[in-house]
Amino acid sequence: MKNFIWDRNPQEAMDNPYEYEAQEQFRNEAEKLIKDLRKYLISEFSFKLNEKSSDKAIFMLTINSLDSAYEIVQSLKNQSHRVTAHLLRTIDESIDLGVFFNSKTEKSERKVEKWFNNEIIPHREYRDYIKQVQGIDKFEKERGNYMEISKFSHNSYKTLLYSYIKRSDETMVHGSMYESGILIPIKTIAMYHAISGFYFQKIAFKIVEFKLIELDKMLKIMVDSQEENAVERKFEMR
Repeated sequence: MKNFIWDRNPQEAMDNPYEYEAQEQFRNEAEKLIKDLRKYLISEFSFKLNEKSSDKAIFMLTINSLDSAYEIVQSLKNQSHRVTAHLLRTIDESIDLGVFFNSKTEKSERKVEKWFNNEIIPHREYRDYIKQVQGIDKFEKERGNYMEISKFSHNSYKTLLYSYIKRSDETMVHGSMYESGILIPIKTIAMYHAISGFYFQKIAFKIVEFKLIELDKMLKIMVDSQEENAVERKFEMR
């Protein structure tokens, strides 16, 4: 990815939030990538309504993650961020459940059956699977990441604070105070552009892992989504 937003550190984005042109280009590229991946999957795969296979479950979860990614791009276009974190959690849960189902173990197949019976498969099933196959360090990392993204759904103080800006006298002001949008929390918006870049790439490579697309085909779609001339960084990193 030539545009630096795709691999930007979220904290650095908050420290330097004024890269508006690069963010716009990122949104355009992300929208094309997501739409083209979704179009490919929908055209290549079909399943019967009464089918209850792990392949169907993985496909549906993957499409759900792509739908969520598309909605994130639309919210960022509108300089709206509140829905983004909730959608990022949806992506996490969809892709991670897909990884668990893709293991096609005796346990995961039982859970697939329960899933088709409309039972909720908790995220810990994925984490327990990761602990078994990749070890305790990876397990702890995954658990920590999930706890952080879950704070947005559980309304922790800091996550709600992202909707406010601070005046010079330390007063908190909500970003929607003026309809003109003058108080949009640009640091928060910049942070979510950076985080979204990571998530969108995660989806693309997981689709390959799920054997829904060949690596070469996915990379071509990814390359074709990129604009010819990447917008350069306008401000120095702090």
